[in-house]
Amino acid sequence: MFLLFTNLPTTWVFFQAGLQGKERRAVLSNFDLEYQAVSKSLHLVRNHFLKNLVRDQGLMESEKGLAKVLAMLEDQELIAKVRAAIEPINGSERRWDKLTDMVGDYVASKKRNQDSWKTSNMLDELQVMFCYPRLDINVSHGLNHLLKSPFSVHPKTGRVCVPINPDQADQFDPFAVPTIDQLLEEMSDYDKAHPPLSATGTGDEPTTVPTKPPIPDWKKTSLKEGITIFETFVRKLEINWKREKAKENIKTEPVDTDF
Repeated sequence: MFLLFTNLPTTWVFFQAGLQGKERRAVLSNFDLEYQAVSKSLHLVRNHFLKNLVRDQGLMESEKGLAKVLAMLEDQELIAKVRAAIEPINGSERRWDKLTDMVGDYVASKKRNQDSWKTSNMLDELQVMFCYPRLDINVSHGLNHLLKSPFSVHPKTGRVCVPINPDQADQFDPFAVPTIDQLLEEMSDYDKAHPPLSATGTGDEPTTVPTKPPIPDWKKTSLKEGITIFETFVRKLEINWKREKAKENIKTEPVDTDF
């Protein structure tokens, strides 16, 4: 089990990773929203959870998503009550609103209990579990996990690591990423459909047909979009770098004091 924890003046937060099922959750204890880092993180998590998971992805509408959310409540009696109440409701956001109301009442009823800290941040823990970034110790120290640079190939799936437009991240389908075999097949299909032009003519003097420069292999494949995105990104970096260098040169140019 890998633990990442931060000691704060009036609150402490630790995240548990590498666990399974209901144990794989984040625990926020002695919670203090006045602490800026915690407050900012939760504000971001709440907004992303509601917009991206509840609304855009319809988390509460599918049985699979609903089961994951309810499992994190852990109290079997509460789970049964919430499920019975929200199953007749249509719409992911309406279901989430009902769940938050019921969990809020449940938390309020436990306030006087000695172990109330276990339930006081139940809704926040749930949202953190779904949205907060995690550190994976294997990715941090395993050399094979470091080979994730653009256009590297996953050793098991054969899929190519492709750059994406961050503005369209919600539309990205990781299962549509091309594999090495697929790229080879696409190049072969392109070459069959576009055979090279050969010299033709009659008699002893064949007529030379002008040929176009050869097309790079990547332009024959579905990798074209990813490479275009990467090239655009690199060009912007180059422009920014030249701009910063120009500013530095202006600052460091000696001032001519000879009049």
